[in-house]
Amino acid sequence: MRLIIVFCLGMIFTTHVQAQDMRRRVLEKLDQYADFKSQISRPKAAFYESCERMPAKVFGLHPLTGEERQISLVIMRYRGQPNSNPGSRRSVLIVPPSGGVNQLDYTYGEMLCAKGIEAWVITEWDRGVKDYIGLTLDIESHDTVALSHLVALRQIVQHMPGRAGILGTSAGGKLAAVALAVEPRLQAGVLVAAGADLPQILANSNLQTLRELRDLRMQTFNWSFAQYAAELREKVIIDPLWFAADLRAKQVGTVIAFRDRTVPSRNQLLLEEISQAKRITDYNDDHTAAIVKAALSGSWKVIRFFQNHL
Repeated sequence: MRLIIVFCLGMIFTTHVQAQDMRRRVLEKLDQYADFKSQISRPKAAFYESCERMPAKVFGLHPLTGEERQISLVIMRYRGQPNSNPGSRRSVLIVPPSGGVNQLDYTYGEMLCAKGIEAWVITEWDRGVKDYIGLTLDIESHDTVALSHLVALRQIVQHMPGRAGILGTSAGGKLAAVALAVEPRLQAGVLVAAGADLPQILANSNLQTLRELRDLRMQTFNWSFAQYAAELREKVIIDPLWFAADLRAKQVGTVIAFRDRTVPSRNQLLLEEISQAKRITDYNDDHTAAIVKAALSGSWKVIRFFQNHL
């Protein structure tokens, strides 16, 4: 019995040390670009029912090329909301599940706006760059793309007013989780059909883009599935898994899809467990159906979470 207890304690200590090391490595990558300041341009607003929509562009340096980048957003603010006293305002950054805006993001934005919470909706990560375009045969490209997006989130957050939160779906949820963990200004986040342990997700996801990339890598390098999984485990480190303590210090809500094979349900539950998140709602559906239902029928629960925790 003593040997079993000692073994279990040893495993827990080893896992903790690994998590601390991985967290340190991710922070080192991000801290290289901590001083990447940005500027924002906000043209005149257009009105939509009770909200005004302001197309905005954030200009800053790209972390990989050093060239100027242009991140596009739409800021949705309640019509007539005063600009004064920004400390009393609240804002939520909406991170898309893919490379551009969709109607589901606008649905969340309009509902947040109606409750007096500014919605900052990302419509394009970088001018002319589509999602997943940075993924290559090089497995480290997953971290390269994630780093580019995380620096973009940091550059946007610099300009958000008041108490700030973040809402991310699917791949955007993974980014939102890491950003929530590392950005002091972000106080609350909702993660929709998002997971932790990214290497396991990449190895098992049925998303066509990732499945085709997996098959191409295995064929090119003559890897077995086990070898491919091991390569992912070694080289993909930008992962919410390593930020459990940081996430527990924030207000986190989750939406779970129980029949999900794109972001496997077990990985969604893992993220919920390590962050000690509050379950906002769940669906016995696949990835796409759960995301759509969350936005169309469950969005009021998401909005209420931000009302209560921002």
